[in-house]
Amino acid sequence: MIWLARKAFFGRVPCPAMHVDTGKKFPEMYAFRDRYAKEWQLDLLVEPCPPIDAIDPTLPPAARSAARKTEGLKLALAKHGFDGLVAGIRRDEEATRAKERVFSPRGAEGLWDVRDQPAEFWNHFNASPPPGAHLRVHPILHWTESDIWAYTRREGIPIIPLYLARDGKRYRSLGDADITFPVASNAGTIDEIIAELDGNQDSGTLRPRHGPRIRGRLRTPAQSRLPVTVVRHASSEYREEAAMNVQISRPAPARLARCRARPGAHRHRRPCRSRQVDLDRPLAARNRTAFRTASSTRSRP
Repeated sequence: MIWLARKAFFGRVPCPAMHVDTGKKFPEMYAFRDRYAKEWQLDLLVEPCPPIDAIDPTLPPAARSAARKTEGLKLALAKHGFDGLVAGIRRDEEATRAKERVFSPRGAEGLWDVRDQPAEFWNHFNASPPPGAHLRVHPILHWTESDIWAYTRREGIPIIPLYLARDGKRYRSLGDADITFPVASNAGTIDEIIAELDGNQDSGTLRPRHGPRIRGRLRTPAQSRLPVTVVRHASSEYREEAAMNVQISRPAPARLARCRARPGAHRHRRPCRSRQVDLDRPLAARNRTAFRTASSTRSRP
């Protein structure tokens, strides 16, 4: 995201870059942050999270860490008075994020209501959140993990070495060191990572970083086509939207009926139901039909 902002604003990010720090990141992550914040002249804000003891101890470790970061972000927003954030989340990371929007409003408590999301048709976005709320903008929401690596390779973006395989393991994502674990992999270069991701997606064995396994990709509403999305063990909201996409992508019965009733439809280049039905008839019958159709056409004024 910072790389995209630098390209958009001629090499200098015009807004602050904020890191809500849990104090539990990998040492390589802190070294990477400090180095490029200096090289790229970022206005870096490092805001600490509240103590872990202040978070509900009954939560699982990952959920407790996420709740801690949420509280830290709320404190940072209140401290600096920000009413907008630009984040790099993607729809393919979790099943619940399939319902996310490019411009996503958050309430005063910083919560996201999956059932109360604004419509985004034809790249029209609502950039005015209600009073007391803030807006989160997700420019790469429709990107996939493979898209990220392809863009990183094309642009030569520096990366943390933990993403590359070492001793048969590598990290697909980086977070707190106590809840982030590597995956089995021999991909030691970006090219090998892309080949590994594409191969796993073709075989249907690739899992997102968190949550259920998903085949296919749900595109943004602004894209021209809505593909049939196959979802395994996904949330009910995700399945409802996938079912809606299936209905949208099917041809309208009325259109097929008009195509079937149109004279000479079997001669059209685009295959339709009437042509398929006509091809099942004997050759002589088809020739007679074509002759009658041509004769009736020539006799018209």
